[in-house]
Amino acid sequence: MIETECLLYIDESYYDSPLATRFYTMTGALIDFCQRGPYSEMMNKLESLARTQPIDRHGYRGLHAIEMAYDPARHPDLESAQRIIAECDAVNLVVTVRTYSPPVRSSEDARQICLTDLVTRFQADGPLAGITLDTRDNLGTTAKSAKAEPGSKNHRDLHTLQDLKTAGELDMDTKIYHARDEAVRQLWIPDVVGYVVARSIARHDPSYMEILAGKVEICEAIRLPPSMRENGRSSLQPSGLVHRGGGQ
Repeated sequence: MIETECLLYIDESYYDSPLATRFYTMTGALIDFCQRGPYSEMMNKLESLARTQPIDRHGYRGLHAIEMAYDPARHPDLESAQRIIAECDAVNLVVTVRTYSPPVRSSEDARQICLTDLVTRFQADGPLAGITLDTRDNLGTTAKSAKAEPGSKNHRDLHTLQDLKTAGELDMDTKIYHARDEAVRQLWIPDVVGYVVARSIARHDPSYMEILAGKVEICEAIRLPPSMRENGRSSLQPSGLVHRGGGQ
């Protein structure tokens, strides 16, 4: 049994323009629930901000960075969400980035590389009680699930994480879920952070990172998932998209 109160929440972002370098990112927000005071203060502020947002097509008020970014009237709300996250000591943020050009030929491969690199970075600092990923599939009436249909997008994530467990690179007792953010509101955090980091990289504009600078570690994803390893090769060469030290 894992004796920890650290839970990891993961969401993705990507840039898929034929006119520029295509890349995928995975953002991990590790929350230490032992720091209940700072954590509760952060979530109370985020939930208060969410209550001011328009109702989306699912009848839900939430913090979705891309929607706030495309509505100029909501830009101050996106900045507020960043400040709330940046001020919380109970959350640790890492973003892994991978281009998908040869030898990484698809966004799905880039995703699994980013996921592998992200999870193993956090695991290296200590065991994880649980991992919750933003769902890529319709969960039907279930807002949070530890299962996925074979062949589904969620199933690919679970397959990668199970392979990491088998390889001894992720604790066997770590619980894994996919969820919608209306059920697991902590997913707002990697959504906001991941969007800002991806925009900063895509536009070569560090000003996007002014609020979160120093709070987020940005790393090039080079560690391959077990299913992609061959002849003892477990990692890729950096592509140069992310400079050493975490900047772009």
